[in-house]
Amino acid sequence: MTHAARIAAQPPKAARLTKRLMKIAANMALKGFLDACAVFQGMCHNEPEHLEAVERLLASMKK
Repeated sequence: MTHAARIAAQPPKAARLTKRLMKIAANMALKGFLDACAVFQGMCHNEPEHLEAVERLLASMKK
């Protein structure tokens, strides 16, 4: 349950894409899988949750 709670606390889009990657991993060659990971990561970079996390990280580095 602890692990499930951690997953549920993540941004919905990132969790959904991670689940999709886990499902397709067994049926893809490594190169194709890594390409899909890169595409999905790029899709998440423009999400508000990601941008807020980056801002928090940068602010903490300035202190």
